[in-house]
Amino acid sequence: MMTLDRGIVERLVRDALTKKFPDAHSRKAAGSEPGKVVVNVSARHAHVTQEDLERLFGKGHQLKPAKWLYQDGFFAAEETITLVGPRQRIIPNVRILGPCRDHSQVELAFTDAVALGLDIPVRKSGDIKNSPGCWIMGPAGMIHLEQGVIRHERHVHMGPADLARYGVKDGDTFFDAAQNARIVRAAEQYYRIMYQGSRESWNLRDRHMFETLQRLMQYRPKAKAIVWAHNSHIGNAAATSMGWEGEFNIGELCRTAYGEAAIAIGFGTDRGTVVAASDWDTPMEVKAVRPARSDSYEFLLRHAGHVRSLTDWRSPARADLRDLLSLPRLERAIGVVYRPDTELLSHYFRAVLSEQFDAYVWFETTRAVTPLGPERPKGTPESYPFGL
Repeated sequence: MMTLDRGIVERLVRDALTKKFPDAHSRKAAGSEPGKVVVNVSARHAHVTQEDLERLFGKGHQLKPAKWLYQDGFFAAEETITLVGPRQRIIPNVRILGPCRDHSQVELAFTDAVALGLDIPVRKSGDIKNSPGCWIMGPAGMIHLEQGVIRHERHVHMGPADLARYGVKDGDTFFDAAQNARIVRAAEQYYRIMYQGSRESWNLRDRHMFETLQRLMQYRPKAKAIVWAHNSHIGNAAATSMGWEGEFNIGELCRTAYGEAAIAIGFGTDRGTVVAASDWDTPMEVKAVRPARSDSYEFLLRHAGHVRSLTDWRSPARADLRDLLSLPRLERAIGVVYRPDTELLSHYFRAVLSEQFDAYVWFETTRAVTPLGPERPKGTPESYPFGL
């Protein structure tokens, strides 16, 4: 099982900061040593008042420190609570941070809010006005939080010496450094969960993709984004057997966050060739794609008679087409692995195409792509062909 030392994360962040601010060390205070950048990813947690604490855990209860945090005087408590959303969905084992505050609030990730059925704003801690609430359940009772469920704004704690050392001021951003740290953290979580074979490994991966997209959009607020990914990631998982079995994807998260401003376009084919492997970690092959099953959407598209097409069913004038595509049918997914002999079990899933996508690109016959060679052209970065 893969683990990462905190020092690795700190080094990655420090390297990114040094690259972004090459003159930072020359501006440090005389006699001071280069500071360490301590990276922490804040998990879902809650802050409570003493009154609410006693209602949840019993009269006179005091928080018990389990782990001290980097901010002096603050700690993760032994006590945990359960959150209950308007859909009656729950998130258990949410840690309370101490000491008690003058108001209660809950800080969640976007995907936590989707799971609970809440639309939560991005706020600084303490700015809870007009935010949604939820029910909080403890061993001794429940409370209803009228407001106070937020997504905490990303931030870095720095003292005057560090501000001078890195040549920054209050309000400056550290997008590159912060994103590098998130990638390392998400990778460690993914490889830990992957060995368990749970749905959470899929959800973690798509949650990371979506949160990366959100940060890019916030960093470039006037920009538009195109996400190029497999149908199983782009289409709304809530309209497929994936979602019905507890998985979500970047398509569903974008639909929830951006509504009709997010447009999902699927791709499909009936037959041809594809580059894929027979199993994970096995050599790449050019494989023949079998003609689609008669109970699949691909079969319907083949019999529509178009060799190539782009079909958009968003317009009110396409209501009849949407109705036709709203009947659940099988849909084929071919990715890194393709096993024609077990195609029904390993590559088909049920979906409602008109709710999964807004439009669909169709090629009756497909041809395998020509892969890039293993050699790296002179002068290109070590990460070629990726731009990381």
